[in-house]
Amino acid sequence: MNVISTIVWTKKYDEQSFDDALQRIHLILANHDYFNLDQPTWYKSIHIDNVTGL
Repeated sequence: MNVISTIVWTKKYDEQSFDDALQRIHLILANHDYFNLDQPTWYKSIHIDNVTGL
């Protein structure tokens, strides 16, 4: 994830969008339990049978 670089880039090049970018970053962090999860909390795994592909 490019959370830190997004903050720096937005602050430097698109400061009018900074608050919006910060809100999105907080959402991403919360969805990944602040880097404790590899997959976001909203993602549901789909089991696929290796033999049938279903």
